[in-house]
Amino acid sequence: MTLISRLHGARCTPLRQQRRQRDGIRGLFSTKYLRRGELIFSLPLHYCYITRISTNSDYCPGWTSTTEGARQLRRWNRGVALLPETWTWLQRFSYDAPSDKVLLTSTVSSESSASHITSAQEKCGACLSSGGPSIISLTVSPVEAALTTSIALRYFYRRALHLTQATRVKKHIGPSPNELAERFVDNLPLDLYLQLGVETLYGDAASGEAHLCLEQIAQNLRDAVLTQANNEEYRFLDEFPSLFDDLLLVCLYVVRSRVLTVPLLGRTDAREEKMVCGVFAPLLDSLNHQPLLPSAAVVVSLQRKRLVVRAARDVQRGEEITLDYRVAGPLPCVPTQDSSLSSSFPYEAPMDEDWTSRYLLEDERW
Repeated sequence: MTLISRLHGARCTPLRQQRRQRDGIRGLFSTKYLRRGELIFSLPLHYCYITRISTNSDYCPGWTSTTEGARQLRRWNRGVALLPETWTWLQRFSYDAPSDKVLLTSTVSSESSASHITSAQEKCGACLSSGGPSIISLTVSPVEAALTTSIALRYFYRRALHLTQATRVKKHIGPSPNELAERFVDNLPLDLYLQLGVETLYGDAASGEAHLCLEQIAQNLRDAVLTQANNEEYRFLDEFPSLFDDLLLVCLYVVRSRVLTVPLLGRTDAREEKMVCGVFAPLLDSLNHQPLLPSAAVVVSLQRKRLVVRAARDVQRGEEITLDYRVAGPLPCVPTQDSSLSSSFPYEAPMDEDWTSRYLLEDERW
């Protein structure tokens, strides 16, 4: 909980971070009794990354691959102080980048996942064309890609290679030292992911195909990093290629599993529609999923420029603060028409909804 003291302007009720006795998962626990509606914590938006804003009925995975979408993403994330170098990578990964565009969409064809995709599309009122292979398409937001790259580089040079701050500064290796950013990266479970491996996160065919998509996108990010690296950085990246490849893929899983879709209060345009936004924020990513009687609810207030978490019911002293990810969680991904693939509707793989990628546990544990 030392991170909250470095988030200037943040407000927080007394909380304690510890592991749960029943399964060892780390969570946040209240150290006092909280009444329903009482503030748990709030963060200024300049510590929060917005990956998208949309209506509940108007979510388009490919929206970030438009000029207007790229401009809005940059406008929402300008000046976020959590990982300062993310802004530079966001400009490079934007759809309208002037040169060296990085492909953040991957598509695979698979016969084995047809039944899974057909079932998902039936729920959405769409269908696959008969006779052709099923198509799984996965798109990573430029913000998610920028966060993935920033976190991976900080961990790689500082934690994996154990380069001292003096060495990194003298030879201009990696992101500039930043205490807040380094403490945040230290709090992420990257060591655990690297130890256990992300291969345990997918069991059925469709999840495996989505994993292949993420692997391809991670390779695209690796190529972008090599393109921008100076001589000293390139030497280390070339000396430990497998380590950095694994780290990028792990960071991609970590970032995507911590982007929650939450209600957005305040008018973003002239329309009077209920809006939601994808948010990656410190402290919020420490709240675990609880499908039955979650103790907290979260919103983003544009008027106050804050992310706010309040008690959804009375919370006892020593009780864990939890969210229902199905409410404050990823939007359901729907099949979308791809003009380049006229034979079928590609299914946008809902990897954000794979909560096992957050816990490295089976769903039955929940």
